[in-house]
Amino acid sequence: MTKTTKPKAIATSQIISSRNTAVSTQRQPMQRAIRAVYDSRNASDKPVDVSKLLDGLNQPAFAQLRRQVATAHIKGIALFKCGQCCEPVFLTAGEGARGDGSTGFFRHHVGDKACSWRTGETLRSEGSVQFGGNQEGERHRQLKQLLENSLRSDPGFSDIVVEQRVPTESGETYRQPDLMARHGNQLVAFEVQLARPSLRTVVEREAFYASRGIHLIWVTSSNDVFNLGAQAFRDLYFAEGGRIFAVDEASAQRSMEMGKLHLQELTIEPQVQPPYATFNVWKAETVGRNIIFMPKTERHWAGRAKYGQRLQEQISSFDPALVHRLRHAAAKGFADSASSKDWNKLSEMLGGVDFTTAMADGVDAILLLLLRIEILAHCQPDQVRDLKEKAHRQIMAILRTSSGRHWLALIELVAGIVPRLALFGSAEVSTAITALKQDDRQLVNLHLRHRRMLSALCPWLAFDLLAAAPKRKTVQRLALRSNDS
Repeated sequence: MTKTTKPKAIATSQIISSRNTAVSTQRQPMQRAIRAVYDSRNASDKPVDVSKLLDGLNQPAFAQLRRQVATAHIKGIALFKCGQCCEPVFLTAGEGARGDGSTGFFRHHVGDKACSWRTGETLRSEGSVQFGGNQEGERHRQLKQLLENSLRSDPGFSDIVVEQRVPTESGETYRQPDLMARHGNQLVAFEVQLARPSLRTVVEREAFYASRGIHLIWVTSSNDVFNLGAQAFRDLYFAEGGRIFAVDEASAQRSMEMGKLHLQELTIEPQVQPPYATFNVWKAETVGRNIIFMPKTERHWAGRAKYGQRLQEQISSFDPALVHRLRHAAAKGFADSASSKDWNKLSEMLGGVDFTTAMADGVDAILLLLLRIEILAHCQPDQVRDLKEKAHRQIMAILRTSSGRHWLALIELVAGIVPRLALFGSAEVSTAITALKQDDRQLVNLHLRHRRMLSALCPWLAFDLLAAAPKRKTVQRLALRSNDS
């Protein structure tokens, strides 16, 4: 049984935020006003049940889908439309919600025509919720001053200005970043974010600065990481691989000592502490310009990889060969009788599901598929076609089983990570997926039940399956690791 008792302090010199309460594999169904939507990403002209669309999404995937919807909207594209009135809708979550798809729901835009599925207009969970009761308060001014001091201590920056207006191309409106500077030939805008910005505000600012060739860096405070559990901040850091920059007295002091800009980087990392189920913590590290100016796409994928690596390192500290043995057993279909013992050992370590239940749910076939997809992702171009066809055949074999439809969310997730899989490049696979999505029977997202073991054996999936905003309040300040390169 997964334990939810709060664990003892661990590595308290480095950990900022304590554990997430272990999440049950059975999530309570949510009552949603908009029960079905038209999904423009699919070929089907039938509305999709919202529960089937959202309930299988963990926090990173939910944040990613929200971004996709918001980004499309500012371009005049509706990814989803209400299944009742066909008006465009957006994706949101309630105040204090857990942040995954199980508590997400669609809403109509303000001013749209009347619909029996329409709810109220208040968006308290996503609007500019104030930080500490004062959006532009003393702490905000202090952090801007610390950031300005940090920039001025670095001779690599010039033309440093505070709250200078940057007009749009038409000149009718403008943006006003907290600080802006020039680094070489690159203009850089810094936004010190303590309030919880709406996602529309975030994507509009990002699009604006990108259109002007300005590199945008979001910066927050390290003094209240509990505030980062809000959906508004999850939208920011999950887009960057579970990472967000912060400025404080320590990072400013480092900048002045080194004569180079330094910031804190807050990163979500998994924590393995048997007998408790895996949980997430915030860790801080002082970083230099090589990290601060890392391209956003590279930063995102590096953060994902680091999350899986940290999980592997912690498991290996208990048994260096355990994951290797289980991956080898998975490739052989768990034919070795010793596999169950190794499986249960790792399962107990992580708070996962036992071997018998896993095999009954078809995890053996899923793991074999995932191992083959790993090969597909890294193979030579002339091998792609053959390996993709083999993967498609295995996917069809899984989808035809009684548990197949319960694995569909994972298969689609993997296809998003590994473009070479190209699910909809196969008419057979595409038809099967479309049919399963129209199935009215209750769905059990088995990847949520088995997320810990799948993450351990396929660490490239760990971020998508396990990463979540730590929930507990900070109880102490910490010594920080440094990276001065």
